[in-house]
Amino acid sequence: AEWLEDHGEESCAGKDWALVCVTSEFDFYFVNLRAESPQFGATRHIVNNCYEEELFTEPPFERFVDIVEAYAKTNAAKVQMDDEDEEDIEYDDFRSFNPLYKES
Repeated sequence: AEWLEDHGEESCAGKDWALVCVTSEFDFYFVNLRAESPQFGATRHIVNNCYEEELFTEPPFERFVDIVEAYAKTNAAKVQMDDEDEEDIEYDDFRSFNPLYKES
């Protein structure tokens, strides 16, 4: 209730939102599931250790799925066979695949 009060009516803390993805112990992504909502399919990103929330993708949900697909393809290509530990691989940041967050 406190998160919703502090982040406003559009917050993903509302009843129309569901957790869809976690990319770290601090980064959580929620999707709006209410079909009647103008935000249906939108995703929001929260950083729980910084108490931040922001729009991640506008509807439709396919925009989020496109980011997940690009992230998965790019990072899967980095996985080495046999001799390199997965811990040594530097994966690209999930947010970097979202055109809203690309640096100019």
